[in-house]
Amino acid sequence: MSEMQTTTPTVSPARATVDGAWGRLHTRLERGLGHVELLAFQLLSRPLDDAEIAQLVGLAEELGGQLGSLGFDPAASLMRRIGGIFDGDLDHVARGVSVASLLEDVRRAVRLAVDDVLAHAGDGPLVAIVGDLGGRTDELVWVAASRRLAVRRGDVPDDVEAVLVVQEQAGLGPLRPVLRSIAEQHGRVPILLVGAPFDLEDRLRIVDSVDLLLSPETPPADVIGELRRVITAAAAPDTVAVWGDQAIPVAEALADRRLNPTILHDAGDLLEAVTVGQCRSVVILDDDDDALPYRLIGMLRSDPTTRNVPIVRVGDPDRLGGAPMSAALRAGVDAVVGVDTSHDELSMVLRTLLGRHADTRIGAASEVDHAPMAWTTARVVIERMLMAAFRRHGLVGVALIRAPLPEGMSTSIDRSLALDFRTGDVFSRMDQHHLVVALNGTGQATTLRRIESALENRNLGDHARAAVAEFPLHGRSLDELLRRGAAVLEDAEASDGPRAVPVGWRPDGEAGPDVLLVDPDRTLGSILRATLERRGLTVDQEVEAVDALDRLTGFRPDPPPSAVLLELDQLGLDGVQVLRQLREAGVLARIPVVVMSSRASDTDVRLALELGAEDFVPKPLNSALLLHRLHRALHR
Repeated sequence: MSEMQTTTPTVSPARATVDGAWGRLHTRLERGLGHVELLAFQLLSRPLDDAEIAQLVGLAEELGGQLGSLGFDPAASLMRRIGGIFDGDLDHVARGVSVASLLEDVRRAVRLAVDDVLAHAGDGPLVAIVGDLGGRTDELVWVAASRRLAVRRGDVPDDVEAVLVVQEQAGLGPLRPVLRSIAEQHGRVPILLVGAPFDLEDRLRIVDSVDLLLSPETPPADVIGELRRVITAAAAPDTVAVWGDQAIPVAEALADRRLNPTILHDAGDLLEAVTVGQCRSVVILDDDDDALPYRLIGMLRSDPTTRNVPIVRVGDPDRLGGAPMSAALRAGVDAVVGVDTSHDELSMVLRTLLGRHADTRIGAASEVDHAPMAWTTARVVIERMLMAAFRRHGLVGVALIRAPLPEGMSTSIDRSLALDFRTGDVFSRMDQHHLVVALNGTGQATTLRRIESALENRNLGDHARAAVAEFPLHGRSLDELLRRGAAVLEDAEASDGPRAVPVGWRPDGEAGPDVLLVDPDRTLGSILRATLERRGLTVDQEVEAVDALDRLTGFRPDPPPSAVLLELDQLGLDGVQVLRQLREAGVLARIPVVVMSSRASDTDVRLALELGAEDFVPKPLNSALLLHRLHRALHR
């Protein structure tokens, strides 16, 4: 009879990393939950004084924020509900029972989420986190695992797909050996750096070795979102077109270094491959005809669709020295290297250039001869512009211009129109009938004025139409903004409206209401609506907060109101959450919101005003006071 043998299941390094991070995070969370639980137990025997209630509510808000930053959204929502328990008429025993019940639900929601994350801890692309930011490092590990990344902390495995370097200490000094080691052992693996502010000199030193630099205050979810983006970008093949004499050995060397070379002997084939996006960079070697490489570079740089493609010129040092090298740089190459340059150095130069050109500088296409930026490039640039604006609560104006090019006509219209836009603007022809302009940091009104001026300056008022949208008020993506722009263009054309119109424009007689009433109580809402209409105001009512959000943030075609009257006590999504989403969407900057409630706590009212509400009216409503404050909001 054979002896039974037992084995201990092995734990993957990625699972061990996540287990360790969660153990430390769990200890911190339980410490806070324990404090809340202790106060809840005291409620079972006696009422809490004002200071103790403030401590309990403050702890609940803080823990809700921590849970939310770690991705435990249901648990965070439950935690934040604890403050509302003190707004009603419950006695202290009922309050204690409610708090204890919510804490149990919070822990249950956390356990379910943790089990799911740990079950997939080794799945996904492998990421190494190097360095330390204290407790923030554990948060980054956990959020990365929750986003289906396999995480290793400390060491950098051979099959790593990205490295996240974190450093609490200011200055580049401690990072130099770390970055040098990663480059020597792992080639051009994408690197994100989260660290203390660097001065300009240090930033210039690390620009070629770090894909993105983020501050330690960047939310973990944003850091991991950028990490996933660079992993996706790195997975795309860096196809290199190699042209000229000795192309075969150079291509073989680049292939050995995980680049994807394509040998092209004919100049026409090279131009076609780059134009259609088949090749993302070009290496031009020496040729028997000394003038041919420069003519080829000139053709690449003169075409808007190939202007931003990285070009490396490789040649004999004697032939490239002095004036010829200057001629190559003037022709538009990004780098000039000699034939004796090592293949490792050449591949590093190519990867550096590819990394730089992936973040195409806004307006680069219009600096040479004011030609529109290629649409494939412009789309990427605008999407990155929108993403950056969303993080800093900024604005982007996006105009869709219908300016058809007649058959056989040159692009002189586009080149002429481009002169009216600045280096920081993105100007591109999307198709034969439409141009797209994106203005960073500019609202709808300013963008509309600039588009009207451009059409007038170029005498296009009778030949072109334009619609102007604003991010994020009218859409959360470029496609949504363009879709809404196309719809309002159709309305303006059908109604013989203005040549340049804002998204939200309606023909005469289709203006939005004076007031949008958001109240879940249909009966009281209808009474209030009748009261306001008797005073000369037009009123629409939404009983669901979600429907109101869709209408106000532009996901429904309804014309926007001039003001909003919002009941804070909503079913499901509460009024404070509605205000927070309206602020993030940029709505509060142009539509005033007056809040009302009979049960809102001082904390809720203060938070509503801090979020951007115009005013607060208590219930039961005094109709004269309500009308006064609505009129003040309408004429602010």
